[in-house]
Amino acid sequence: MSLSDLRKTANETRGRIEAILKTDGELGPDLVSELTDLETRMVETNTAIEREELIARTSALVENVEPTYTPDKRRGNAAAAPREVTDADRWEAVANRALSRLGLEARADDTPLYGYTANGNDGDSLIPVDLQDMLLRIAPNLSAVRNAATVRSFSVDAEIPVVANRASVATIVSEGSAFADVAPEFDRLRVKNFKTATETVFSIEFLADNRGGAMEETMRQHMENHALGWETYYASASPTLGATRVAPEGIRASKTTIDAAFDWAPINDADGAGADLAATATTENLIKVINALPGKFRNGTKHWIMSPAFHAALVGGLDAQDRFAFFAQATGTAQNNPLSVGTALGFPILLSDSMPATYTDGDVACVLLDRESYMIADRSGSMQTQLDPFTGGASGLIKFRSWMRSDGLWTNPARSARLTF
Repeated sequence: MSLSDLRKTANETRGRIEAILKTDGELGPDLVSELTDLETRMVETNTAIEREELIARTSALVENVEPTYTPDKRRGNAAAAPREVTDADRWEAVANRALSRLGLEARADDTPLYGYTANGNDGDSLIPVDLQDMLLRIAPNLSAVRNAATVRSFSVDAEIPVVANRASVATIVSEGSAFADVAPEFDRLRVKNFKTATETVFSIEFLADNRGGAMEETMRQHMENHALGWETYYASASPTLGATRVAPEGIRASKTTIDAAFDWAPINDADGAGADLAATATTENLIKVINALPGKFRNGTKHWIMSPAFHAALVGGLDAQDRFAFFAQATGTAQNNPLSVGTALGFPILLSDSMPATYTDGDVACVLLDRESYMIADRSGSMQTQLDPFTGGASGLIKFRSWMRSDGLWTNPARSARLTF
């Protein structure tokens, strides 16, 4: 196995280990067994990487070739001639330092990734693709819906078939009797890809005087802007669902809208008592939300999604004896999730600034979202970044652009419930 393949295996193994360690609650025997196997694979892979790196270094010394050079196979260069350090290398080093300060892992590949070419300019002006994908790991720390939903990646726009007409077994069939039959009906959930885009303009003097700090802050701001921007769409009261929509489907879409698109899996809404925040944000109303769920859907991975104002009113609510109704010692915590502020009635609470703090009639105050009922569909390689020193070059300006493609859609609303008033 080549060095790059070994490093890819190590990154994939590390990613799976991190995913298992972030699992809510106690790890089951299957996950413990898988974690043991992953640990063994990680040790073996790291040992193999160290061996291959040693061979590469000593071979380079024997051949009197610069040890840091690796032939660029993406361009078909067969000759192993040393090359100069390019701007792409410098940007890569700056980006790796920025990732380190953001708590993310630096690139492991030993060759710059080349790609886009425009206006005769080399693809070296791009930030490496795998670095861009790693930036997406910041998004769950900012987006409550991304935390609570299923996140998948698609290479193209896609259609997901779902069963819309299910067979129902209502009676016991005696020997020799006919089977209960049903005509198959399928709905198709359309995965689309919308785009957010932003741009930061530097002067060449500013970038030259403070390049490392500027790059780090720019990457952080762009990723935060994209994550929070998509959160506003995921948590919106989207007026349309289906193929004709022009934005992601919101988790606060009206019951009429959702039920029209999912007549086989209607959303479960519970009416809150009163029309103001204080009357709506009570444990009694949260119990109404759970009671709105069919018994078969009360299990699974669910999260409360609410605004900070709703949560503040909830924890400050008093019962009939003027005692706090929300006991901290009875709600637990989820310390590994930066958006979680404990649990309510057994389900973790996630705060979203995109959820409403004030309501109009029929609005959704909070959502008990099941991971299987809503999906965030990122386009493969959705986070793209580009450094453009040419467009504003005559004015001494350098542009840093980023864009992200994603979608959000309901897949089985019947597994979730919401509080309206």
